[in-house]
Order: sequence, then C-alpha cells, then structure tokens
Amino acid sequence: MNAPQKLPPPPAPPAAETPPRALGEPAGRSAAARAKSHSSPARPMPTVKGWPVLGVIPRIRKQGLVQVIDEEWKKQGDVFRLMIGPSPSVIVAHPDGIERVLASHKENYIKGKTYDGLRDILGQGIIAATGMQWRKQRTLMQPSFHRMGLGALVDSMVQSAQDYFEDFQSRKPGGGVIDIHREMTKVTLDVVINAMFGTGLVSAADVKYETVVATLELVGDRSNGVPVPLAIPTPGNLKFKRVLAELDAVIHTIIEKARAKKAAHPDEPDGTLLGMLLDAVDADTGRPLPDKMIRDELLTLFVAGHETTALTMTWMFTLLEGREDVWDRLRAEAAAVLGDRVPTFEDLAKLQYTRAVVDEVLRLRGPVAVVARDAVADDNILGFKINKGDRIMPYFYGVHRHPDFWERPDEFWPDRFLPENSKGRDNWAYVPFSAGQRVCIGNTFSLFESVLLLAMIAQRAEAKMVPGQSIEPAMIATVRTSAPVMVEWSWR
Repeated sequence: MNAPQKLPPPPAPPAAETPPRALGEPAGRSAAARAKSHSSPARPMPTVKGWPVLGVIPRIRKQGLVQVIDEEWKKQGDVFRLMIGPSPSVIVAHPDGIERVLASHKENYIKGKTYDGLRDILGQGIIAATGMQWRKQRTLMQPSFHRMGLGALVDSMVQSAQDYFEDFQSRKPGGGVIDIHREMTKVTLDVVINAMFGTGLVSAADVKYETVVATLELVGDRSNGVPVPLAIPTPGNLKFKRVLAELDAVIHTIIEKARAKKAAHPDEPDGTLLGMLLDAVDADTGRPLPDKMIRDELLTLFVAGHETTALTMTWMFTLLEGREDVWDRLRAEAAAVLGDRVPTFEDLAKLQYTRAVVDEVLRLRGPVAVVARDAVADDNILGFKINKGDRIMPYFYGVHRHPDFWERPDEFWPDRFLPENSKGRDNWAYVPFSAGQRVCIGNTFSLFESVLLLAMIAQRAEAKMVPGQSIEPAMIATVRTSAPVMVEWSWR
C-alpha cells in the first residue's frame, strides 16, 4: 500500500486562548426541524467521476481513502457522489444527513453487499448481521455489558492494566524507544480478554501481535472494493485462510475451556460475555447457541473490541507531541484525583480533563472515518436525490471538523469538551462510535478503558515522540497510522 498523502498536523493553540464555543443548532433539535432540511426539491448532486470503470480508485491507492474524500468534501460540499469503482458512493458530511441515514430513516439504509467481505471473516457477528438476526443478537448481548456491573468492569480493566504496566516495566526497566501501537495493542488485548472472557482464560487466548495486525489488514482488504472469491487461490486468499485458521483455533480453544470450566463448576457465577453466550438459549429453537454463532460473536469482539482503544491511545501520543501544557494538566489531575493509588469506577467522573483529552483524540482521529449503507429506495438527503442502490457513506471524519459546528475545527484543544464548553453542540456532529441503533455496543467499554489507561500513564511515565516521524491517517478497516509510532518512554 502506498503511503497516504501528508496532511498538516493540528496546530497548537495561540498563546492567548479563548474557549471554543459550540456552533450549530442545539443538541435537542427536534426531529421535525431535521426532517425539514431534507424536504426541499432534489437538485443535481456534485459528482466526482475519475477514471472510467475505476473511478477514483487510482487516487485512493496513491493518496488514501480519507485523504481523497476529505479533499473532495472541501471542494464539493456536504453531500456529493464519488465514483469508487463503477458503483456510485454518496458521501454525507453533515449532522442532519448522518442522522437521517443512521436513525430517522434507518430502514432505508442497510448493511448490504458492502459488508460481504467482512462477513467472510466475522461471520454473522453483531457488526455484520442485519435485520432480525441483528436484532436478536443485539437483544442477547447488550445486557452482558450491564450485567457485569460497571464497577466490576472497571475493576477488571484496572487490574489488567496494572498487571500490564508491571510486566512492561520489568521488560523495559530503563524505558527507551518503543513501538507504542504494539504496546497499546498488548494492553487492550489483555483488558478485553479478561473482561469479556474471564481471567481464567487468558492463557488460552494467546494471540500474537502480528496475527492481530494481519487480521485487521484482511478485514480492510475484504471491506474495500470487491473481494476476490475465496475459491481462487490467490496469495491474498491463501493468507486469509491461514490467518483465519489461526484465530479460529484460539477462539474454539477458549470455548472448549469455558465449557469444561462450567461443567466442573456449574454453580460458580460467571458474569463474562462468554459465560452469558454459553448460558443463552436461541429464542427460535429453544436450544443452546451453536458454536458457530458463539464463534462469530467472540471473534468480532476479540478483533474489534481492543482495536478502538489501541488506536485511540496510539493517536493520542501523536496529537500530544509538543503539548506539555496538556501533559502537565493530565498529570496534575491524576495526582489530585488518584495520588499514588489505582483508579476506581468512582474516579471516572472526577477525571474530567482526562476524558476531554480522550474525546478530542476521538474527534480528530476517531477509529472509524466512514461507514457504508446501501439505499433500499429513493430518498432525499439535504435536498439531493438518493437513488435506490446507492452506497451511502456517512463521513464522520469530516463532520468532526465541520466549520459550521466546531470552532477552529482542525485544532487539538481538549477544553472544548469540558462541560462548560459543550452546551448547545449538535449531538450528531460528534459520532466517534457511529450512532443510532447500530452504535458500537462497546462504546462505554472503550471510553472507560481509554480514560483509565491515560490516567495511569500520566501517573507512571513520560513519553515523547521520536523526532523525524511522519504519521498520517491510513484507513484499512479503521483509521490506523501510516507507519509505526515510535515513542521515547521513561518511567517517573
């Protein structure tokens, strides 16, 4: 993959700072007011055609998907048609349009053939499932994120993070130059395995970092464009089968060990997601869930459950480069709230600035830049005609920088997310985990984890980017870094 075209880094704030004000209409804007924006007669939609048949694919290969969409958004406006291959894709970068696609008219915008490549990997897990299958799985899984209890969930996260930092310090007692994404992937994998599968199954879930990276690349390859049928033995397909077999072996080992543990200790309470899935009964058949369904759900969370947080933490180091003012406030808040102890659930509400930093990282470098839906029928979005069969792509990366809704949108300034500066902001202008009924089921999990990890890092270490790196957004399945992020790490 060619390196994406360089984008300028977010500028530092001026010396004399005034708090950014929330722009746009209030978060409580009525459904009728939003609907009115789609009621005007349809007008011609700006279209970026590119090459015959290929469309803008050559540009995407050279520059990167995010870079191409962003460049055209600034030229064409909030709704435009982009030819990615022979099929038209409609980019939507306005809160009202995104709300229509993901919420008020969600029945018209479905996860169709665009997700077939993803289904090759994750099966019918909750990310890729549609219709009644998705509703059944959502109803089944959502309670597990509450049943564990938020306090118990945080305790599990903190214990996993504490164990990780002790191991990290034993490996690097004097600090040094590290690949921060590799480290953040390690700790977030530990957290999700412990919280979702139980501490007793950590050794069974032994997945190499390289396998996780390879899996995410496969997800990207099969999510973008038209995947080559698996029956054709291309090098990519052979790699796909090898990596997936390795992950499947781990997942089935976890399931087998969990079943054996449950059989040996039937009365022992199990608040994990895996325990809930093993206890669940299919509403249609009255029988326990088949291993295939359990596998799909576990693999979905195993691969995707840690990636959001790992990327958030990795991008954080790039955005905090040279921002000692932010690091000083993070350390001061950690010292005031935590002192020398580990955080608890009750501390989350007190770590306001830490949460604001996480939110600002998610705004500028959210893990998902754009999603796709297929239009079932003709529609109108912001006065533009949508045709049946169009691929609609809500562009979160753009709406997070929309100048009508954010003051100084390209600037990294966490204070914009403090309570006093957040009043009146349109809630559809900030959608780092998607939104509507298909909002990421683990968004609270990821937010809690990011805040806790950042507070614990501020307590324990200092980190600075190694000079001379050029790190740009590279969209695979998520918005990843274009190169490893090397950090000079020292213990406090």
